[in-house]
Amino acid sequence: MEALDIAGRFQPLGSGFSWPGRWWGSTVRGALGAALRSLVCTAPRRRCETCRHAEGCSFPEYWQPTRESSAGPLYRLPPWLLRVAWRADELLVTLRLFGPAMEDQARFRIALESALARGLTPG
Repeated sequence: MEALDIAGRFQPLGSGFSWPGRWWGSTVRGALGAALRSLVCTAPRRRCETCRHAEGCSFPEYWQPTRESSAGPLYRLPPWLLRVAWRADELLVTLRLFGPAMEDQARFRIALESALARGLTPG
């Protein structure tokens, strides 16, 4: 199976961060989801389940793909993997795309850059 990696190294701005002690995978994943949704969603204030545009929107398919038939698990794995590691005062982020996500690599790249540019702390 073919895959495409989008990777980056990010350094904290300012002082007072306890970077290594934080669980960065879920933080980056949440920021990526918010940025991707703002990029592809036409009705961002609605839940995907109740949105009339959900069938034509790529966000649910990328973020929380559901089963296609009545058999099998309710949710399938999304067509991407996120790896985050803290090394030598840098946050290393790799987003691996495969399957249908490879066709939208530009959106994923923009969403990841946007998420990390906004910042990953409440401040």
